Formats: sequence, C-alpha cells, structure tokens
Amino acid sequence: MKKITNLILVGSFAFFALTACSSDDSSDLGEGKEIEKEVEKEIEKEIEKEVEKSLCTAPTNLTKEVINNSFSSDALVLNWVAGGDESEWKVIYKDFFGTNEFIVSENTLTIDSFVEDHIITITSICDADTESETVTFSKIDSSDIDVVANMTATVNGVSYSNLIPRPFFVLAPDHVSPGFINADDIWLQGASEFNSGFEINLFIDESDWKVGSYELKGGDSDDLDMDLDTHVTFFNLNNDNLYYIEKPGSIEITKFDSDERIIEGTFSFSYNVYDRSTFNLISTEVVENGTFKYTLNEEYFN
Repeated sequence: MKKITNLILVGSFAFFALTACSSDDSSDLGEGKEIEKEVEKEIEKEIEKEVEKSLCTAPTNLTKEVINNSFSSDALVLNWVAGGDESEWKVIYKDFFGTNEFIVSENTLTIDSFVEDHIITITSICDADTESETVTFSKIDSSDIDVVANMTATVNGVSYSNLIPRPFFVLAPDHVSPGFINADDIWLQGASEFNSGFEINLFIDESDWKVGSYELKGGDSDDLDMDLDTHVTFFNLNNDNLYYIEKPGSIEITKFDSDERIIEGTFSFSYNVYDRSTFNLISTEVVENGTFKYTLNEEYFN
C-alpha cells in the first residue's frame, strides 16, 4: 500500500482509485469517495467543548485538618465543596519530595504523609472528556525560608546526589525516638529510595550546633553515648541477611543559622558489613564526600 503524504485539505474533495493492470493499461476510474472537511463543523465542536467546560465548575471551600499520629507522621485530611453535579475529582499534592496525583469519587481525601510547605490543586472531572479549571487551593511557602532536605555522598564508590528523608523523617529536630535518642539531637536522614535501599542518619548533638569540625561516632566506637554524642547510623533495607556497624568518622558544620533555619556541612565515615547468620565480617565500605543542607524545624527554633 502506498502512503500519500503532504496533502493540503481545503474545502470538499474526493478520492478515486483505479487498478493498474500493466504499464499501459488500467481499469475504469470507478466511483469516487467524497470526503468533506467542513471548517465550520470543527469550529462548532470546539465551541461545544468550551461550553461544556464552562459548565463543569471547579470545587470550592477547601478545608484542611491535621490528624496527629503517635507512631508515624501526621496525616492531612482535605474536604471541599463540589462545584456542580460532578462526582469525581483530580487532586494533586506537591512538595519537595515530588508530586502525587489522586482520582477520588468523594469530596474528601486523606494524605497519609505531608510536609508543611506544599501545594494542593483540585480539578472537577465532569465526564471522560471534560474537566473544570484547575484551582490552587493551598500554597504554604514561607517568604523567608526555602525548605530543603538534601544529602549527597559517595557510598562504596557510587555517587548519590539526591539522598532525601523518608516521609516520616522530614525536618530536624522533630521525630526522635523517646528513650533512645536525646530530643535535643538534630536528626538528618538521607535515603536512596522511598521504601528500600540504604539510609544514612546523622544525629547532631546540641553541643555541636555551631560551625566547627567534630568526631562522628558510630556503633563501633567504644565510648558511644547516643544521648550525648554526635553519631551516625547506616542501614540497607535491601538485604536482610546482612547487618552494619558504623566506624568513627568526621563531620564538619559549615553553616548553622537559626534565623535562616539552615544547617549545612560535610561528613565521612566507614562501616563494616557482617553476615547476620555467621557474624563473619564480609567487607568494610566507605562513605565519603558527604554533604548535607537541611531546613531546621521552624516551630522548634522560634
């Protein structure tokens, strides 16, 4: 079959087909198939779509309620009023971790984990082809503080440029475990994946909340006091047959500004990898070129 390209379709036109029996013989022209391209009809369709869209009204009156969870992050409950007769909505929640989209059939939604700085948009879905205008209901963005939570490091020779907290360990120094870690520790977490991979946890004691270089103790330190010492923990969730013991390293605080709510610095350490069943040492891995820049918890430093 031969494809015909680069046709300019104007007004009404017709296609005819004939059979080429030989180089000098062909069939009769036959009956043509007329195809009309009526610009007016196309315009009418576009107008109808716009009218339908105008009748599909965006939701209003968003309300938000925070539900406090004892053993996990707080949840955010959204409620809104339908714009019309629609029974489906598209909700987009966006923060510095990324964007999540939800299609819901009730005018309420619970977001299990959220951060303070976020944007929420809601769109009414009136039918398969028609949506309302998208409305931004919430944009909580401090005029003075850009929220950041980022760690970089080279782990066992592989460079990672976007190690971020898991949703339940977001901003320091909240989310510490009572009785296990001093509540005055700033807890900075960098994870390679959402719910798998490895994570690095830096616990910075209040005595080190200033520019300077400090020892970064680990599980292999003889005199480690988790309540008083700046220390590191390392986990890898991809292999249950291994466990890890951190060796002492170093950490440098290059910026600590409670007005800008920023802590920045560098770190390095190593860790031993053991077989969980035999307790045999398998290898010693190095974490180097580590950097961090995190927003400090606003309420804590007020």
